[in-house]
Formats: sequence, C-alpha cells, structure tokens
Amino acid sequence: MNCDLWRTPFVGVQAASSIAIALACFSLPLTLFYFVKIRRCGTVPHRAFWLVGLLSTLGGLVCLLDVVSLGYPVYGFATVVRAGMTLAAICTAWQLILCLPELIALKTPADLAKIKQQLKTEIYRRRDAQTAFYGLVSCTSVATGSEYFSALVVSLAMILDVSTVVVAERSAPDSSELRTLGLWHTNKLQENITFAAVHDLCAQTMETRQASYCLNQKLPADHPMGGLGATTYLGVPLLDGDENVIGILCVLHDQPLEDLEMAKSFLQAFAARSAAELKRNQAEQALLSAYDDLEVRIHQRTLELQTAKESAEVANRAKSTF
Repeated sequence: MNCDLWRTPFVGVQAASSIAIALACFSLPLTLFYFVKIRRCGTVPHRAFWLVGLLSTLGGLVCLLDVVSLGYPVYGFATVVRAGMTLAAICTAWQLILCLPELIALKTPADLAKIKQQLKTEIYRRRDAQTAFYGLVSCTSVATGSEYFSALVVSLAMILDVSTVVVAERSAPDSSELRTLGLWHTNKLQENITFAAVHDLCAQTMETRQASYCLNQKLPADHPMGGLGATTYLGVPLLDGDENVIGILCVLHDQPLEDLEMAKSFLQAFAARSAAELKRNQAEQALLSAYDDLEVRIHQRTLELQTAKESAEVANRAKSTF
C-alpha cells in the first residue's frame, strides 16, 4: 500500500472537497423544494423533483461519511447509504427518461416571447373590435326605418373595410325575390334594387338559415349584383320570431376579409336588430295601409250617405208637391 496517499495535505484536500460537495448536494433539495413551492399552483409536484432531491441528499451523506471514515470505521453504514444512493439514481434516471417528452415540449424563451406578442396582438384586436362595435351601435341606435338600414350599411362598410354591404327583405314569405333596403357600393349609397336570389349565395343563406362564406363567388353577367365586381361573400339571414327568413344581411369584397370572425360576429349581432327593425317597419307599413284603406272606405261611405240623403230630400219634396 502506498503510504504517500495518507499524507496530511492530501487527506485535508479530500476532506475539504467532500465537505464542499456535501454542502452543495444538501442545498439542491432546498432549492428544488422552494421551486416546487413557488410553481406548485395547487397541484402535486412531479415525483422527479423528489427523486432528484433524494439522490442529491444521499450523495451529500455519502461524502460526509467519507470524511467520517477517515477517523471512524463506519464502512457498514456507508455501504448501506451507497446502496440506497444507487437505487435512487436508477429510479431518478428512469423517471427522467419518462419525463423526457414533457421536458422537450417545454417552451423556449423565444417561444414564450412569441406567444406573449400574439396574446398582446389579440388583446389589441379585441379592444379595437369592441370599440368598433360600440361605434356601430351608437351610429344605428337612434335611427329607425329606412334611415336605420342606410346607417347600418354605411357603418359596416367603414368598420369592416369592405366595398359592398347589402341589407334586403324578402318580397314574400316563400319568394326568392329580394328587395334591398340599404345598398352601399363604391363609397356611396346606391339606389335600391330588386333581384331574384336563385342558385347564388343569397339563396344558400336563406335555405340553410345560417351564415354563408365564399371566397370565389361568380355571379352571372345579367345578375343585378353581378356588376359589383366582388369575389368574397359573407351573409347571414334575417329571421323573425318563428325562425322564418324575412331577409338577408351580407357584405361583398374584391379580396378576402381581413378579420372573418369579427365580421361574422358583427353581422350576426346586427342581423337580430335588423330583423326586428324590418318587422317593425313592415308592421308600420301595414298599419299605414290599413289607415289608407279605412280612409277610402270612410270616404266611400260618406258619399253613399250623402247620395242617400239627397235622394231622400228629393223624394220628400216630390211628396210635398203632390
């Protein structure tokens, strides 16, 4: 046996390094415990943390026993601790292998920064959409009748940045003919038109009673809306209380919509208001028509009574002369 290995300087260096390693190993479980406590979020920490902490603790204990063994024969206890450390190392390695897919799936700082930027952009987008929605509500809240439909198509065109907005009513409950109530195109209100929704997306919207979206619509050249030059269509039906289609609200553009979900949510929100306004308008028109009919009937009845009165007066005069 080489006695140079037992010289005091070598023994001192070994004892100091073993103590330093032991302190480092004992500090690791404390660090893991603090990390798990801070990032726990109410869930049970992963067992891999505890296994790493156990392995580190046993490793520190082995280093301390190496120092103690320089003066006291604790080889049996040290052997038991080493056996436990070996078992803990095997379990830790196996657990880390099982956790490897989860560790690989963890987001890098660059990925987290990208996600943060996306969330910030989404927050700004939603805030802008909310502001635009409130603006649209304020523009149409005080208008009624034809003024409401004109304000609706103008506001939607400006907010959604589309070239054409159409709101139309059905001429009859089972008719495919539509009559526009508001038509915005080429930055100005157009004259209202009547067209037949046959084999086009307006007909599909009325048949399915759901929102319809198309990027490559092609209307016949003789179609009243064929000259708008639009290729993108998004439309929603106007439904009454019995879920019957009484009209449509749609936007058309010459390129894909910038924010499809926002446009769809706006159309669906104002489809209900437009349907209610259309029903109110139809009821008002029916009431005015009833008033006009009543006035005609009253006038006719008045003429009949006047004629009967004159006839009676003539008869009375003839009777008096006789």
